[in-house]
Amino acid sequence: MKGIKQIAWDIVIALLIVAGTILDLNAVRIGLYVYTPILLLLKIGLFFSSESVRLKRLKTQIPDWIYHLLYAIDVGFLIAFRWWVLAAMWAVIWTISVWHKKKRESK
Repeated sequence: MKGIKQIAWDIVIALLIVAGTILDLNAVRIGLYVYTPILLLLKIGLFFSSESVRLKRLKTQIPDWIYHLLYAIDVGFLIAFRWWVLAAMWAVIWTISVWHKKKRESK
């Protein structure tokens, strides 16, 4: 159930990014300028956390390619509509997510 909630939230964010960029909605842009740095800081903190602070991974049946697709949509639309700062932050979030997964699997 937690996995479904997580993917639903990721889909909502992706839909907001798509709608916000296409319709050039300032409210969405402001919301993303608040949400994205917080998410980025959380991802950085998770990546650099010590072994004693490791979080339990959610056991989900959701394939990784779905997350990659959502990140690609997010970054692609942000680049296409020239929301450069947000695009850069989402690209870093995507990269950290991949590195963290590799780091977690290597242990």
